Amino acid sequence: FQYATMPLNYLGYSTEYLDARQSLPDFPLNGRYAGIVVWLDKLPGKESRPLANWLMRQIKSGVPVVLLGETGFLFNHTYAAPLGLKISEATSNRSRLQIARRESLVGFEVQPIPDRGAFFPLSTVEGTPLLILANEAGEEQTAISLTTWGGYVMDPYILIKLPSTEKRNTDKNLRWVIDPVNFLRLALKLPDMPVPDVTTESGRRMLMVHMDGDGFASKAEFPGSPYAAEVLIERILKKYPLPSTMSIIQGETAPNGLYPAQSAVLEQYAREMFALPHVEIASHSFSHPFDWQKAEGESGNNGYHLAIPDYTFDLNAEITGSIRYIESRLAPSGKPVKTFLWSGDTNPGIDAMAIANKAGVINMNGGETLITRAFPTLTMVMPLGIPKGEYFQVYAPNQNENVYTNDWLGPFYGYERVIETFQLTESPLRLKPIDIYYHTYSASKTASLRALDKVYAWALTQETTPVHISAYVQKVLDFNRIVVARTRDGWRVRGAENLRELRAPLSLGQPTIDPQSGTAGFNRHGNSHYLHLADDEASVRFNRSANTRLATPYLVSANARVTSASSGDKQTINLALAGEVPLKFSLAMAPHCAVSADGRAMRAGSRTGNISHFSVPQHAIGELRVHCAQ
Repeated sequence: FQYATMPLNYLGYSTEYLDARQSLPDFPLNGRYAGIVVWLDKLPGKESRPLANWLMRQIKSGVPVVLLGETGFLFNHTYAAPLGLKISEATSNRSRLQIARRESLVGFEVQPIPDRGAFFPLSTVEGTPLLILANEAGEEQTAISLTTWGGYVMDPYILIKLPSTEKRNTDKNLRWVIDPVNFLRLALKLPDMPVPDVTTESGRRMLMVHMDGDGFASKAEFPGSPYAAEVLIERILKKYPLPSTMSIIQGETAPNGLYPAQSAVLEQYAREMFALPHVEIASHSFSHPFDWQKAEGESGNNGYHLAIPDYTFDLNAEITGSIRYIESRLAPSGKPVKTFLWSGDTNPGIDAMAIANKAGVINMNGGETLITRAFPTLTMVMPLGIPKGEYFQVYAPNQNENVYTNDWLGPFYGYERVIETFQLTESPLRLKPIDIYYHTYSASKTASLRALDKVYAWALTQETTPVHISAYVQKVLDFNRIVVARTRDGWRVRGAENLRELRAPLSLGQPTIDPQSGTAGFNRHGNSHYLHLADDEASVRFNRSANTRLATPYLVSANARVTSASSGDKQTINLALAGEVPLKFSLAMAPHCAVSADGRAMRAGSRTGNISHFSVPQHAIGELRVHCAQ
């Protein structure tokens, strides 16, 4: 599911999943869903006819349909004419199969390889063929096409697996034949419109830090053999006061865990870490389940979690119990646990999700975003998460040092390659925020600690908005609920409680900023405008005029959240900013405009064109006023 879901998420759409072998919705889908994507790797057997008939009804009702992979259940003489297809009998002449036509959407990460075994004559009566194969007799197969009803990509022209000599790299060697983002955009006939974006806050890419507590009890390979936890606190957390979500495993630190003799000192390090003002508290479970669903279904210890003496696996102990332990013994008074970070295979069942939800904590982890220059493929960029019953598991934006160091076998400096992941998920498309994600044991070795320090230092050179993990998760959950509806002269946004950033293609024109309508400003990145909202609801409009003069001052970007915006006239804007670090922000305004922060006049530190750049030591401004007298 992840290969198709990630591009759809980028395009601004949440997804629901159906099993083609089960009963399908009998209510109207048109107007409720943007489209249907069917991806089958084999024919659905006896369900082929019901599925085909159901899809034909959806097409007739106007719902765009995209077929990926196995198409034989629909591409036959029964349905060919209504689909605008012409199918001939399978040919025995399959020699010298060549590419007769290939459009730019094809050959995205790897070139298509003509497959004689999959060849049969097929053409589209209406539509735009993207890949046509031909044999030496002149017979043709349109293997990829946009159609009047959507589009299709036949196997084996979706993904190709490159050969690999290393078994561990097998899953990293899939490559897209088609451009998935643009093919799905065109085939589903998605309109150019502003869409919710979870990578960015106030025009800057978000930056997060989170740590799984594995190795908190490890001794570091430094003089005096300090605990890795102590090294991490002194050499990373105190050096980089970025919003950080830190966790421990109760079974590592508690008196009833694996190390009762060391518990007192380990708990003291945990208290010191959780007391840091920039640290958000998280639990990483009681016994670190390696396989959540198998551990839940087995009695005794079968290797599915840490072998803690006198402990029988219990979901409540893992989640609610570990949270209570932290809050009662380790957390400062009044500072609750905000987040639960899934451990091991990071694949909790619905019961575990329900317990975490009932405990009132945000939960995250999972996903395998591992795109690097060695494996430069969008198949290694995961979607936002996965539904689990009535709940939604949010994936981590990228992966931790364990996978960059080959399961901690080395090289131990391997985590520095996460910088490549950050770069490749920023350009040409901003697909993910930056998440410095690691384990405590990264502080146990010189090479891994230096790599971690290098990653932090690189992150500080970027223009970002630092946030806690809990803020990111809430934005992803909002993504699945937010509404962007077309109006006569723009769009109406509802449900933007936590997610306050929209991304819009440049083709819509320049955003029209109106604080009274809930917009505070915009910034440009690549081929998109990033529009900052200041309220749960907003009206969004654009101006396609070539002469878009600076009518109203506006916020270009900030390393903080816009909590409110207002204006009395077109010459004045009032903003409130709340961040996690000393504020930096940029305003688009004429040179004569006056700026004040909570009543105190401010002067720009620098100016680029009509954009003025400011910085202040405080983390929030209750009233940032920009007035441009005529």
